[in-house]
Amino acid sequence: MKFLICLAAVLLLYLPNAWADCKSDCQDEYESAVNSCKEQYYDPDDADELQMCLDSAKGDYDTCIDECRDSTLTWQLFFLVSTKNDSPMISLLVVN
Repeated sequence: MKFLICLAAVLLLYLPNAWADCKSDCQDEYESAVNSCKEQYYDPDDADELQMCLDSAKGDYDTCIDECRDSTLTWQLFFLVSTKNDSPMISLLVVN
């Protein structure tokens, strides 16, 4: 029983950090892509190409964020103590 409680505590502490790290990585990649677009298409004549590049970077960022959400599900732990058969029960509910 103590092991399960410790495992649940670790999950509660780890998962939000994993989401934050993933989101931060997405932000870093996005900023790098935007800077690359600006360096590549700095000429006013390249405005259309710059906009396409920026749109692509934004699309990649959105995809990255979606992948973070998918890979780091929001976990909610509910501890239910059951008196039936005098055995404690832990229930784990996963919520997207």
